[in-house]
Amino acid sequence: MVSKYSNIQIIHIPPNVSVNITWMSVSGACNRYMLFEGPKGAIRIKLSDDPALRVIYSKSENTLIVRGVTEEHQDRMMNKGLMGTIKSHILNILKGVSQGHRIQMKLVGVGYRGAIHRNKLILKLGHSNDISIGYDHNRISIQTPKPNIIILRGADLDLLTQYAAALRSYRPPEPYKGKGVFYKDEVIRRKIGKKN
Repeated sequence: MVSKYSNIQIIHIPPNVSVNITWMSVSGACNRYMLFEGPKGAIRIKLSDDPALRVIYSKSENTLIVRGVTEEHQDRMMNKGLMGTIKSHILNILKGVSQGHRIQMKLVGVGYRGAIHRNKLILKLGHSNDISIGYDHNRISIQTPKPNIIILRGADLDLLTQYAAALRSYRPPEPYKGKGVFYKDEVIRRKIGKKN
């Protein structure tokens, strides 16, 4: 899917994804945006204004080319790092709009459970009150196949990871009793409490 050659990275676009580059005026400044549309949704990103780093869309070959253009060694090394970041961000977007992303979370603790009620996620995490969390139904899909399992689905990986981190912040895993909101297959190192 990705080939590397010096300061050029080529990303092949899946056949079920369309890419459009548009100019939009926001707050008086005209910026270039790239819109990715696929069966799982659409995501728009702002392209960099840096002349040393370019993202080029080749419609005939259905590819994106990430190119760094610099002469100095220091700038070239920095551009390589930025190119890798941009490439991985674009690959996540392409996977999201074509296949979708999925994050599974596990609630560990006595009485810890999650449920969807009136378009909100309700968490019982040992607090005196239940925690009610809203979410954007157009961008995130939430399922609770079991009371202690929460599955988040969506095209935008950044949004999913932010939402998952917000859920986790209500009861982070703690090392003494092993309770909390965990990501799937996450293991924490347990600690032994004080002995009398």
